[in-house]
Amino acid sequence: MQNYVKYLEKFNNTEKVIVQLNNNSIKTYKNVTANDYKKLCKKHLLGESRLGVSPEIEGCKDKVLFGAIDIDCPDLLPNEKYQLALKIKDTALSEFRIITMIEMSKSKGFHIYVLFSKLQDRNFIKKMLETVVSKATDRKISNGEIEIFPKGEKGNAIFLPFYGMFKDDFSIDDLYFEKKKSCFIKWHSMETIEKPLESIEQAVRNNDSILTFLKQLDALPPCIRKAALNWRKGERNTLTFAIAGVLKKISNTPVNVSTEIIKQIVGFNNDEELSMRINAVLNTYKSEEIAGCSIFQCKNPNLSLLEPICENICSYIEQKLTTKEKVRQIQYKNKGILCKDKIAKLIIETIQEQGNVYVSNNKYYLFLKHEKKVLGITDDSNEIKTLLTKWGINAAEPLFRFVLQEILAYCSENATSVDIHRMAYYDSQKYILYLYNTQNSILKITEDAVKVIKNGDEGVLFEEMRDFEPFELVPFDKNINYLTLNILSKLNLEKKENIDNVKLLELWFYSLFFESIMNTKPLLVAIGEKGSGKTSSLRRLGELLMGKNFNVTSVSSDIKDFNTLISNNYFIVLDNMDSPTTQINDTLARISTGQTLKMRDYYTTNKQVNFDVKCFVALTSRKPQFTRDDIADRLICIFLKRFDKFQNENKIKKEALSKRNQTMSYIVSELQNKIKNLKINANKTFYTDFRIADFAVFALSSANDEIERESLRDLFTALAKQQKDFATQDDIVYTILKEIVGSKANKNRRFTSEQLYVEFKNKAEFLELDRFFISVYSNPKALTSHLLNIRANIADEIIINRTKGRSNAYYYSFVEVDTTKPLTDANAVQKLMDLNVETQIKMYEDYIKNRTEEVSNE
Repeated sequence: MQNYVKYLEKFNNTEKVIVQLNNNSIKTYKNVTANDYKKLCKKHLLGESRLGVSPEIEGCKDKVLFGAIDIDCPDLLPNEKYQLALKIKDTALSEFRIITMIEMSKSKGFHIYVLFSKLQDRNFIKKMLETVVSKATDRKISNGEIEIFPKGEKGNAIFLPFYGMFKDDFSIDDLYFEKKKSCFIKWHSMETIEKPLESIEQAVRNNDSILTFLKQLDALPPCIRKAALNWRKGERNTLTFAIAGVLKKISNTPVNVSTEIIKQIVGFNNDEELSMRINAVLNTYKSEEIAGCSIFQCKNPNLSLLEPICENICSYIEQKLTTKEKVRQIQYKNKGILCKDKIAKLIIETIQEQGNVYVSNNKYYLFLKHEKKVLGITDDSNEIKTLLTKWGINAAEPLFRFVLQEILAYCSENATSVDIHRMAYYDSQKYILYLYNTQNSILKITEDAVKVIKNGDEGVLFEEMRDFEPFELVPFDKNINYLTLNILSKLNLEKKENIDNVKLLELWFYSLFFESIMNTKPLLVAIGEKGSGKTSSLRRLGELLMGKNFNVTSVSSDIKDFNTLISNNYFIVLDNMDSPTTQINDTLARISTGQTLKMRDYYTTNKQVNFDVKCFVALTSRKPQFTRDDIADRLICIFLKRFDKFQNENKIKKEALSKRNQTMSYIVSELQNKIKNLKINANKTFYTDFRIADFAVFALSSANDEIERESLRDLFTALAKQQKDFATQDDIVYTILKEIVGSKANKNRRFTSEQLYVEFKNKAEFLELDRFFISVYSNPKALTSHLLNIRANIADEIIINRTKGRSNAYYYSFVEVDTTKPLTDANAVQKLMDLNVETQIKMYEDYIKNRTEEVSNE
């Protein structure tokens, strides 16, 4: 027994040990001591408890102690199982020259062991055994059928041979070889191997030598291994030509590497004509006409073999074919709908192999894992057109539409719902900002570090931005504000009372990086006459953010063009928006207020989908017509003066782009500071009378201290007043209302909606504004609705009272605010109610604070 214990002890550094007790229960052990393992070996040999181990070794699971194939196949008779085992044994020998040993298992199946003494690579052994099984039988490798060890996940164990071989420490059980349970057997007659250790030693010597050689050839096409193991005299130079041809043509192997491979093969086979073989390799690499596969397949008229080395269809070459080559093969062999079906199936298999499909914001995406690219799947996507053309399907062919629809159908069933971002994404829970700088260079920005990760890392995905130009992080002087120095100071800003336009622009620019916490978005408007640089100013900001390919754009009156722009971009500048259509105004209002856009599904005729807008919009205008209160309240207006002297636009652009790396490096540093402040102020609540609350709260939360916050509050108060003035300065209703309220005859007068409409019409005729008034306000309801919409903007000048009378009728009266006299209580309450909610809350908090102080003073 001692020799068998010593043999089994060679597996004592296994990763996992299992023991089956007599009641058939199984216990699992790890980190078994050498002494305990020896005891388990003895119990195994005596048949007291059955011992099993995993091929992987402890502490290095990528190495294995042995390989094994377990044949269960319950649908086969015992003899049929044995014939299958013999076939697998013969295949291992013919394909790899590996000597295997067959053991009849306890469960009436068979174990086929590949034994060796030198540790082998786990994947190498696993792949070799899978190849042997697939060539020997069509039966699947699966639990309960044919299992391979190392198996699936690492650490699966198989029972060892010799169970119950001994009846005591010195004597073999007389029935052991007769029962043939856990016993090695040979030949077709299932003869027992009565001296198994000698057979094992012989197999191990052979396998140690051959496995070392096979591992060197593992990454090469299988025909090279077969040729090396069938290095027949008289054919060796022909085999060398074939090997060199395959290495050059199929594997793209350099000549020096091919020479080393031939040296290994020659040495392994004790071939004495090394120089002749090397010359054959060199001549192959010099030749334009390369023969390789044709020689191995016995199809070459000049270089022939007695027997072919490989099949006509080589799976290795099939794997090496590009998708385009596979498409062409299908087109050559098939026609019609069968051809289209097979190509569509191939494309979907390629997608499954090379990437994942996702759905985000009602749009499908393909993520290519190797390239780290996220591509939108639409028939007008240049990225998808380019990809399918690369795969052999041109967008001009009808096949393109067929395959695209098959892809979309596959996506509808298999796409995973995720958030896919453009340009920037701020994780407000982890205080991390991810900034796009190409697919393979996503900046992960935290308060104390900037790291570069790849697209998809950490579960964050960015859609590819085709025209984006990456920037580099470079050293800069931390005492200089490069955003102001290189960009903002170049603007010919018109000074506005109490409004720091540079600070305002700076805040707006930094808000672009925090879209995820900007449900409502400010609309930046550069206003100025011709020659004020409003277009070039916003273009500079876009070029800073996106690179030299950025440009402003104009939009037609077709709302679909505008929807396309905002649904496919992170930041756009709309040029010369002097008189936008009602539909465009509606969409701008939805963007700024955080509403979803309702659009027709791109792939259907009338299905409606909701689209979350994540685009920031800036506009230029000479005389803007954004007087609608729902838009005006969300405008950040920058007024520009006309330049006295003009510079060359290309020169300005070139100078700004030359400083882009420096400026963006400074901006990234400032973003770190803002992330730090957002984290510090995360639990604080900020109120503001500025209508764009998300923008204002971001500014206050990211400010450095209370002094800066107080300055920002003053800025927002001035900006809110500017918005009100802007909303009413060209409002025809406001203009007429001032005339009506200014009349003594209307003091304390109450109007029904019909009476008020008549009064407005008459006053419009008197002011010669009737044509414009009637074209917009064709009935009393339209007029009174607009009055209620602008009441908050004009509350400092005119208080609008609206009271309910009989039969659900409403009466309207107006009070002109005299700042020299106090308001009545009723008018003061009405004025408060006219203000926006944020202002009401702030005023109430101030009242409570003052009241508390008064009580404490008393």
